[in-house]
Amino acid sequence: MASTLHIAARNSDPLDGMGLPGWVYHDADFFKVEMERVIRPSWQVVCHISDIPKAGDWHSLQLLGENVVVLRGD
Repeated sequence: MASTLHIAARNSDPLDGMGLPGWVYHDADFFKVEMERVIRPSWQVVCHISDIPKAGDWHSLQLLGENVVVLRGD
């Protein structure tokens, strides 16, 4: 795998650079880099405040291959 990934527009269409090329949606190496550099270091929404309205309420889920428990404190 290359140490850096480059995404370039293929033509002069001004909207072409607005999205990702199709190959990134099924490329395992790109997904690994995206997980390491973008998704894992970023904050993730795991539930809405209405899911845990009172102190002691909790919500659990699987996120990015990890088990997560969110607990409402005081």
